[in-house]
Amino acid sequence: MPTELIEKLGQFQDELEKLKKATDEIKDAGTVAKGSVELVEKTSEAFNNLLGPLSELIKTIEGIDFPRRFDELYRMLDAIERSVNSIGVQINNAKEEVKLKVETEVSESRKIFATEFEKQAKQLSLLKNLSFGLIIGIIACIIMIAMKS
Repeated sequence: MPTELIEKLGQFQDELEKLKKATDEIKDAGTVAKGSVELVEKTSEAFNNLLGPLSELIKTIEGIDFPRRFDELYRMLDAIERSVNSIGVQINNAKEEVKLKVETEVSESRKIFATEFEKQAKQLSLLKNLSFGLIIGIIACIIMIAMKS
């Protein structure tokens, strides 16, 4: 019987160690669970803190009349496009006007130059004829003087 008692005590001690391990694991699980509960509470608190601003943001977004604002933007962009096109047409018109004026001025300048050139040519021809006549007259005078002497 004493051996049986020792065996039973040994078995009992083994069971107590298993029970102690199980108790320690339960305590550890309790600590983890407590930490999890604290984390859930903090997360819940953070969520609740975000809920108010998020609700305000949703109200603000819901208060925006996006179709009307997009229509306004479209009208503004359309007006800008029309203005740009109008400026482009005005630039092209001004360019054509300047081109026409330059061509007209060049044409008129050519006409004036041609007219002046013709006048100068006529005057040069007249001077040439006068010079030729004068030289012939001088030569004739020299010949007459030479003959008289």
